[in-house]
Amino acid sequence: MKFPHALIERSAAAFVACLVVASAALTAAVVPARAMTAGAAAPAADDPLFDPSPAAVCTAPGAQHLSSAGKNADGLKSYVFESHLDTFTNKKTVHEAGVFYYKATDMVRVENRSKDYRAGSVVVKEKSGAVRARGGLALAYMTMTLDENSRLISAANGYSVVKGGFSNLFAGANARVARGSTCAMTPSAVPLGNRPGKFVIVEIREPKAGGEALLERILLDPVSNLPSEWALFKNGAPFSNCRFLNIKLNQELKDELFDL
Repeated sequence: MKFPHALIERSAAAFVACLVVASAALTAAVVPARAMTAGAAAPAADDPLFDPSPAAVCTAPGAQHLSSAGKNADGLKSYVFESHLDTFTNKKTVHEAGVFYYKATDMVRVENRSKDYRAGSVVVKEKSGAVRARGGLALAYMTMTLDENSRLISAANGYSVVKGGFSNLFAGANARVARGSTCAMTPSAVPLGNRPGKFVIVEIREPKAGGEALLERILLDPVSNLPSEWALFKNGAPFSNCRFLNIKLNQELKDELFDL
């Protein structure tokens, strides 16, 4: 069923604006979040992940390791993960949940699993490169074609959900280092806070007068070299954090999964 473009544009804001992954996708520009949910105004103060100061344990140069992690991600043929994105803004925390599917080359499916009216919303990037979105619940009958950078498919931290795959995340981070940001890491895997296991901690820092400002802190699994958590900082404070759960590699994903 097809609808006039103007009607689709008005209706889409009701369900697509908050479609999520990770990704949380971590690109350069930030736009304001639009949907606020009740929650803590800031992350736990005693969690070292959110300490805005460069970590003393990150004593080794990290640019080469970050580049290797990006190349590792580029070589993945398919994967699925659950994304839990928290954005800290306007004295509220926005929590968004979704499932992200990837198949080479650059096919993407994002299923919204947030526990509200957005549940069931889907965004795909098809084999042709077209980006399609479908509403959830009462709007499940409606689909539309969008630009991959459309604000209608931005998570609460402003980043396009179809750019939430591992390759895009690492590409953005490596590009920031190439533009002059510094990168440091722990020499080996270390524990962090109350989290189980150990992580290679990678930080991206921006040179400032009198020191450096923290931009990103990434917790990498020491075996897979893929992210477990990816925290962003803005104006000296935590801005958002994405947790990557139940990562499954080399999945048999049919092309039809990426069509709407």
